[in-house]
Amino acid sequence: MLNERVSPQMLGAARILIFGLWIVSVLPIHLEDLVALPAGSLVPHGVLILIPTPLWDSMWTTEFLIGFKVVLVGCLLWLVLGLPRYTLVAVAACVMLTLFDGLAKSLGHINHSKLALLFAAYILSVFPCTDAMALTRRPTRPAPDVMYVAPVLAITCVLLLAYCFIGVHRLAWSGFGIFGSDAMNYWLLKRSYEANPTGFRLGILVVEHPDLLRLTKLSFLVSGMMEALSPLCLVSRWFRWAWISVMIPFHVTTLLTMNIFFWPNIAMILLFVTDCDRLFARGTTRPPGSPGDERAALQGA
Repeated sequence: MLNERVSPQMLGAARILIFGLWIVSVLPIHLEDLVALPAGSLVPHGVLILIPTPLWDSMWTTEFLIGFKVVLVGCLLWLVLGLPRYTLVAVAACVMLTLFDGLAKSLGHINHSKLALLFAAYILSVFPCTDAMALTRRPTRPAPDVMYVAPVLAITCVLLLAYCFIGVHRLAWSGFGIFGSDAMNYWLLKRSYEANPTGFRLGILVVEHPDLLRLTKLSFLVSGMMEALSPLCLVSRWFRWAWISVMIPFHVTTLLTMNIFFWPNIAMILLFVTDCDRLFARGTTRPPGSPGDERAALQGA
């Protein structure tokens, strides 16, 4: 089974990756630019609807948004380094990430690009992620094995289920009908012509060539099927590598043709769906009498 032998080093690497990805995601976003917009155009979504309207309106000031971002990035850097009081800072950072991501999505289209990354941060916040690969003082006795396996396996499940739900939804709503409609043409042209930070326009080329368009529609259908079957990655190694060989090129293709790039997902796939637990487990040893010794003895009996 995938990620069944997670070491403290693997969990530490997960901590660095997840909170490091959040730093890279947060830094380019300038929420203070939205202050110039009318207050009524900034709408809270999800759990943010619980924020009272007067408080919501009062948060949209340049001073608050810049200060909030500085504190958030500082907390994320603290977690990447693995400094003391990890759990307290991690929980606070996760709450701030929820607010920050919600504020960033309060205007315009709501997407799911960072949901798996957000859930992963919450999962890591309550486990011993600083037992290795951290600047904090290491414990003399490692935690039980389950405390390292559980968070990594949970994040893997969240990531794969996110793909599964999207794939099932895509197949249910389009399926083979994509070949008889112009929906793909519309999205390729729309995403190629509208303003975006990446600026790729290969979608126009695809629409102009019928063979490329048919191939794109076929790849869209195949990727949807692979997404729907994502949970199989947990138990089948050959399917896992087949899935990776489809999903990573799929993300690159959507970047080039529709300027849609879920780059954090690629980074998460490379750590959580590639048997990295085996690599980190090599050469790691536990002190005599640690909680993992009894399990190892039972397995060797």
